[in-house]
Amino acid sequence: MDVCHLTVGTELFFPVRNEGALFSCGDCHSAQGDGEVCVTGIESPMLVKLRFNVIKNMKIPSASVHYEEGSLTRKYESLGHYATTGIALDSIEIAKSAVRNMIVHLTSHIKAQPN
Repeated sequence: MDVCHLTVGTELFFPVRNEGALFSCGDCHSAQGDGEVCVTGIESPMLVKLRFNVIKNMKIPSASVHYEEGSLTRKYESLGHYATTGIALDSIEIAKSAVRNMIVHLTSHIKAQPN
């Protein structure tokens, strides 16, 4: 995943469908835009510390990774944000998938308002 917002303190949410699933991490970049569409990244040696927790009953589509990060811009730094991604072969389908995944996330977190 080449997402420039994945920084210190970011929480990633992956769908896990198999008992004993494994995880690998590598190919750290000190600079790159979002995704491989920028072609060039500056790869750098980095120390990465990861902590894993299993959150049962969290609904994440198979073709998606969600993340929650504490600062999108300095103006809104204290607010944080939640993002969804999409995975597909075509950039239009990726965008559609990410939007659909956000709609699923938002509708599952809306609390019913009393009448």
